Amino acid sequence: WTTLSKDVTKKLGIKKSAVVPVDQASFVDCMMDILSRSKKPPQKSSWANFSPEETLKNFFLSFDLMQVNQVPLNQLMCGLTLLCGGTKSSKLGFAFGLFCGDGKSGKKKIQTMGHGDFIQFFRSFLIVMFSCCNQSLSLSADTVSQYISDTAQAA
Repeated sequence: WTTLSKDVTKKLGIKKSAVVPVDQASFVDCMMDILSRSKKPPQKSSWANFSPEETLKNFFLSFDLMQVNQVPLNQLMCGLTLLCGGTKSSKLGFAFGLFCGDGKSGKKKIQTMGHGDFIQFFRSFLIVMFSCCNQSLSLSADTVSQYISDTAQAA
């Protein structure tokens, strides 16, 4: 989170914030830069034409429900949390921290989340869940967006 947040705010020339709106190109560029700095050796993939750039572009588009090429960085990071390793409680704690305070979930003080933040937090999880569901592939982007918004509002 820290690396991506620093890279995005530096690239966009804005003050650090958990709610930084980021465009697709900046998100993909920063993520590819982070991946290139990874010490992990590349794995051989059974997918002959796998493209990390295309995967990141599609991931971004899943969150750009209004199709304005702007998504808050904390929503993208919350969604990425679901796809990472770790325990459910550590993922939830990290994601919760993205919407409370300054983006650091390791604080010992009690944090609260407002209604609007909770809807955005829950919406991020729903977007990833819908993106991974075969049934949603046959739906239009507008329909999926409406399902996600309705479900988040009802929570």
